[in-house]
Amino acid sequence: MEHFMNLVLIKNIYIGIPMAALICYLFLLFCFLNVAEKSSEVRDLKAILSALLSWTGGAVLMRLQISPGIQFWYHVSLMGLFTIPILIYDFLFHYLDIRGKDRFLYGCMAVTVSAVLLNVFTGCILPPPEVQIMANGGISYHYHAKQASGCWQQQRYFC
Repeated sequence: MEHFMNLVLIKNIYIGIPMAALICYLFLLFCFLNVAEKSSEVRDLKAILSALLSWTGGAVLMRLQISPGIQFWYHVSLMGLFTIPILIYDFLFHYLDIRGKDRFLYGCMAVTVSAVLLNVFTGCILPPPEVQIMANGGISYHYHAKQASGCWQQQRYFC
């Protein structure tokens, strides 16, 4: 337990902050699990909390290097991150009683899921981070968009 606390709180703040957020999101989700899903707002709020859990949970599990691997948790985190805005719009449309936007949201969700799946197989949008082992034994993640820049340049020529 002491090694875990050292890892989370003292040596690596990049794990500690997402882990604290993950615990807060879990608490909020467990508070809403007991509420009956009679209204679409409650269902949408649970979906938002699930996406937030996916985002922070993927980040935490990627940093902790839990199986099935860093790339898997990176893509889980990206899926959660990219679906949060759409789910928030869905919640707001239901809360404000704005009708007729379901097809728009379904289209946005389909485009988002397609983009994430394209990224999973090609890495052309946001490639997974490069893992480098430092001299002191620590692990460093380097994020870059070398591969993604070609994808964006091609899109600019076609539009």
